[in-house]
Formats: sequence, C-alpha cells, structure tokens
Amino acid sequence: MNNTFARIGAAIAIALLIVFALKPGEKPRQRGWWGGYEFDTTARGKLNNRFYLSRRAAFEYQAAEERAMARELANAATPPAASTLSFRFSPDLPAKVRTAIETTVRAELGALGLESPRHPVVVIAASDPATKAPRYRRAVVLPERADGPCTVVLHIPPRQFGYFRTSSMDRTLGSCAFHAAYGAPGAGMHEWLRETKLERAAYLTAPASVAEDTAMLKTRSYFTANIPLRGCRAGRPVLCDVHFSASDTVFARLDRMFFDEFATMSTEVNGLLPDVVMFEPSMTSERSRITQGLLAELATSLGQDRFGTIWRGDGPTRGFERAEGRPLWEWTHELMVKRVLPDDIGSGLTLGSALLTLLVAGGVFVLTLKTAPRRID
Repeated sequence: MNNTFARIGAAIAIALLIVFALKPGEKPRQRGWWGGYEFDTTARGKLNNRFYLSRRAAFEYQAAEERAMARELANAATPPAASTLSFRFSPDLPAKVRTAIETTVRAELGALGLESPRHPVVVIAASDPATKAPRYRRAVVLPERADGPCTVVLHIPPRQFGYFRTSSMDRTLGSCAFHAAYGAPGAGMHEWLRETKLERAAYLTAPASVAEDTAMLKTRSYFTANIPLRGCRAGRPVLCDVHFSASDTVFARLDRMFFDEFATMSTEVNGLLPDVVMFEPSMTSERSRITQGLLAELATSLGQDRFGTIWRGDGPTRGFERAEGRPLWEWTHELMVKRVLPDDIGSGLTLGSALLTLLVAGGVFVLTLKTAPRRID
C-alpha cells in the first residue's frame, strides 16, 4: 500500500513538472512590425529592422516639423478682440476649400448650440505643398496660457484642393470644442490636457462614423490594450483610473499605433511641443469611441453645468471627486458596463492547456494503477 501511494505521488509530481515545463517564459519573443524580430542577427533581419526603424524615425521628425509649423502659425495669428472665432487661410487656398472649412466649423458650433465660442478659437488652413500625404492633417494647438486662444491648424496638400472635404472620422474643432462650449479651462484641467496630449479629449461631439457605432465593444482578444477596458469593466479601480491617468503608463502607450515600438530612437523628438497634437483622421478604431471620447462621455453624462464646474477646476480626477462626492473610477466603471461586453480576466488558462494537463495527469494516473502491485490482506 505504501508503494502504491509513492507511485501516485510520483505521478502527480511528474504531471506538475510537465505543466510547468509547458508554461511560457517570462519574456516571450516580441514580433516586430511586419514580422521582424529585434534580436534577429541574420543580415536580412538586421536590414529589415534598420529599414523600419529609420522609416519610423523619419515619420517622427516629419510630425515634429508639422507641430513646430502649427505652433508658429498659432503664435502669429492673434484673434481679433471683437470676435471669439476667427479664420486664417493661405492665399493659395481655393475659395471652395475656404468655404468648406468655414461651413464645417460653424456647423460644429451649431451642433453645440453656439453661434460663437465662449473662448477664443482660431482656425488656420495652411497650404502644405512639400508634403506627400494624400489628404489633410489637423493639429490642435493648446493655449500656452489657459486664457489664450485654442487653435486648429489644417495642413492641406495641393492635390486635395479639387476634392477637399472633412473626414467623417474627424471633427475639425477637435479638442477646441471644449474651449468653445465651456470657456477657459482651470489650471489643473489645462495641465491635464497638455500632459495627456489630448488622448482622452479628441472631440466633444463624436464624429459621424463614431456616433454610428453603437455596438458594445468586444475585448475577447490577446490585444494587451484591451486589458484596461476588461479590468475596469470588472470593477477594478486601478484599471479604471489608468484611463484618466496623465502618466505615460504601459496602457497609455498601447493606445498609439501598433508600430510605435520603433519610435525609441526619436523619443526626444516625439516629446517636443507637447501642447501641439497632430490628429490623423484615418487612424481610428472601435476602441477610440471609448478612449479618445472619454472626456466627451463625461461631459454628456454630467450635463452643461456639472461638467463646466469640473472643466474650470483642478482636472477630471480631483474635480470630479470634489463636485460629485465620489471617486472618478466609479463613473468610469459605469461607462465600461454600458460600452464593453463582459469578459473573464482571470488567469488566462486556455482550454487547450487545461485539456492537455488533465490528459497528461489522467494518463499517468491510469499507468500507475495498471503497474501498481495488487495485494489482498
């Protein structure tokens, strides 16, 4: 009998060893963009990685140049004292492009119930003949002071002059719509907007393509950026707070384009002019309805007066707690319950791993029973 128990114990130990042997390592291989591996030491692998690193660096320098141009244009365009909304157009822009921009901006103000902004807003449309982009790019230039004008700069390539129109995935006013609707932000809110680079305040009124997407978000995937959504949906405060966090957390980095892993060599360039944010209308996803529109969701749920108090206060987290008397993560959790489908955020044991473990353990146990000696007392 003692020998039988020893065999069973040995079988269990062997099964556990097999399970731990099948467990993935702490540092799995990280696949680079388009299938490259950063530690690929072959000549072809090194060439591929250098190519994508250099191309990504070129994109970063180009974006930095566009941000610098937008800041320079914004500093040069002083809004007239008689009006809180002003337009500045390049001389070579066709009249129909100017009309389309002005019509779009005034329509967005009308959707907010405004004839004129409550805070100075400047819209600049600049011709960009040097760019190779097929369509316009938009920059939001936050005021250097909280009471300064909020500026929108459109970089328009000449190739788009003949068919210019704003994208259904974009709002021309963008983050400046908050300034237009609620006036100058408080010092805390102004600093939060700069620190988060408008990642949670891309618009006040959802673009047409985003507003039409009313389906609840599915997060049943291995995409790591879904972890905060799933965790907050399950009621975990730390994963709700990260959505409003001003720090550059792991989850905040994952909100960027998936090939940003190649931006490490131009980090300093990417960090220049944090109060100038470039928006690419085509780079949207189903997650952006929750992430980029987070401050808009807060404004909609609280209403004009309650959100206005927070906007003119110490930022969303402290301002919400003071105004509403409860932590902001509770509101974020309620939003996720309405927008995100429930999911299991447990240990991550897959069905295949569980079945394999049971199969191995069962086989060893059956083998033990077959080979154990029988005795009759």
